[in-house]
Amino acid sequence: MKIRIIQVFFALSFVSLSACQDIRADLPQRSDCIVKVILHWPNDIASEMQEDIINKISTTIMFSAAKGGPNVHPNLSVPRDRRDLIYLQFKKNCPQRFESAFDLFNYVTEAVPAAPSFVVTRERIIPGNDAIDVWGPEWADSPEYSW
Repeated sequence: MKIRIIQVFFALSFVSLSACQDIRADLPQRSDCIVKVILHWPNDIASEMQEDIINKISTTIMFSAAKGGPNVHPNLSVPRDRRDLIYLQFKKNCPQRFESAFDLFNYVTEAVPAAPSFVVTRERIIPGNDAIDVWGPEWADSPEYSW
């Protein structure tokens, strides 16, 4: 009887692990969810003012759905010492990430006074310290941890 219970336990464990691997296989890669947005600042805006505006842009993005903007909730990164780039990493609807980023920044330029003009690039961005490096259970290439 004990042997049979152990056999059933191992069989169920194997099936459970296989199911978890299949779930991960259906998830997108992080690079399939990242968008780079280039900000075009007027020449006469001081760097302190740019930093203040970027903080307002970040807050506007975080709360866009609550304030009537696009209902997307990307992670956001502004590279150190760069005020001309913002990286967004989406958790859902990654195939529509470029359109979502464009809609979001159209909302930002209306909601944030003095927001710069922008370009949403279509280049493939590799996650990393020089761009954005967010990971979690939403993406297939996230480091393993206890989920």
